[in-house]
Amino acid sequence: MAKENDQPDTSGFKVTDRRLFDEQGELRPEAVTQQETPAPPKPAPSQPREEKKRTPEPPKDKDPKDARRTAESFRTLIGMLYQQAQIALGDIPVQGRSMQDLEFAKQVIEMLTALQEKTKGNLNHEEAQTLQSVLYELRMVFLSKSKTIKL
Repeated sequence: MAKENDQPDTSGFKVTDRRLFDEQGELRPEAVTQQETPAPPKPAPSQPREEKKRTPEPPKDKDPKDARRTAESFRTLIGMLYQQAQIALGDIPVQGRSMQDLEFAKQVIEMLTALQEKTKGNLNHEEAQTLQSVLYELRMVFLSKSKTIKL
């Protein structure tokens, strides 16, 4: 589009007309050259395609913000499971009442144990230590509560 003083706009992009026909309906010369270039031949279906072996790309540098968000999410997950286990063990009252469900507490402890096993070697020292401490504490409370009920 032209500016007020009829000079072309030089805003940094170029518009190319790729229509096959011009304003009078005639075939444009550029369109003829585009149609004359043959498409590359497709391999026959009976010919086996040569498989390219993919080499794994090296991991890209991780954004420190992503690592921090992941660590926060992991701590949040551990905290939520820890709190659920404490509620099930009767250590945290819900609506003013202490409830105890040792079977559910056992399931939460098993989930945390599975999480520990599946993330082994992928956690930093602080995350691994937190998970280990939470599991130790919950297991000790579970043992003490389950022994008092059995007596």
